[in-house]
Amino acid sequence: MVRDVPAGSLDVDQRMLVIGYLSTVASLLDQRGFLVRELHAQEPGSPTLWGSLSLNPPPPPGSGWAPARLRWEQDSGWCATLLPDSDGSGDERRAVARYLPAQLVPAPVTVAHFLAALLTDPDTIWARATFHAPRRVDRRWLILQLARFAMPEPW
Repeated sequence: MVRDVPAGSLDVDQRMLVIGYLSTVASLLDQRGFLVRELHAQEPGSPTLWGSLSLNPPPPPGSGWAPARLRWEQDSGWCATLLPDSDGSGDERRAVARYLPAQLVPAPVTVAHFLAALLTDPDTIWARATFHAPRRVDRRWLILQLARFAMPEPW
C-alpha cells in the first residue's frame, strides 16, 4: 500500500536527527580530550531545530579561556561559549561567544577543529566574535544534511 504524502512533508523524527548529529560531534570531541557532560536537543514537535553540548574541556595551554558549551541552531549554525579559566567560578557574565562561520551543518570534524582551535586561541581565524547571519535555507535541506548522522534503528 502506497501512502500519499503531501509534497514537502518529511516523516522523520527531527529531534533524533539532531541528537545523531550532536552525538557524532561529541564522539570526535571526546577523541580530542573534551568531556561532553550533557547533550540537549529541542523538544519533540518544536518548530526550531537546535541542540547543545555542555563541556569539560582539557586544561587550556594558557589562552585564559575555556570552551564551556557548544550550541547548534538551524538558523545560525554553531556557537561556542567560552569562560575565563582563571578563577574557576564559571561566571557566565564574563562569557564570550565565538561562531563557526559559513556553514549551517558542517561536518563534525570541522566542529571538532573549531573547538580545538578555540582552546588554544579564542581569536582564531576559525571563529568569528560577532554573529553574521547565514542565508536562510529550506528546512528540508537541513533535515537531509542531518540525516547523514542519523542513529541506526535498534534491532
